[in-house]
Amino acid sequence: MRIAYLLLSLLISASAWAVPFDPNEIPKDQVAYRLSFCARPFPDSNLGVPPHAFIALNTVDPAQKRVFHAFGTVKGLQPRALIGHAAMLNPVPAALTTAEYSSLMQNCLVVPVSKNEYQAAEKMVYSQVNAMALTIPKADIYGVYGLAPDGCATMFVKVMKALPKKGMLVPEQFGSEPPIAYLRRLIDQNLRRPS
Repeated sequence: MRIAYLLLSLLISASAWAVPFDPNEIPKDQVAYRLSFCARPFPDSNLGVPPHAFIALNTVDPAQKRVFHAFGTVKGLQPRALIGHAAMLNPVPAALTTAEYSSLMQNCLVVPVSKNEYQAAEKMVYSQVNAMALTIPKADIYGVYGLAPDGCATMFVKVMKALPKKGMLVPEQFGSEPPIAYLRRLIDQNLRRPS
């Protein structure tokens, strides 16, 4: 129970501020595919959540049915240990309904992708998780936090570099820069770039 609460807290704590609902987030006639790159290098003192980072594979259809799979790391925990996953199917948690999704993704880099790009990213992420022998639940909504910070940074960079048409900026990591701080810088540089 505590592990499920921790994971749900990690997902919810990706946002500190509410943002307006984006009606363009819901597709009109087909499934929309998104990759989200998120990193919080400082603890969330309200929830007691340590620094963490994750990449989320997300789809949503015109009926607002969402699939959300998050993979990441939490600073200070054993790097190869599965620290939690939550499967919540019915009802969809409020934090993942369309009205709250943009708030959840505040300060994350959310990249709309094609189905082929999504499937390629999914394959990369799953291969890393499978190499760690982590069990992935068969559920629409879950998170797996078992990557070392360096492994998480490597996964972010690998997925970003696999999206050449998106023009992602992937700077080099400074020698003494902590992995989660590097991910935050990588996200911020891409959020600030001109459209």
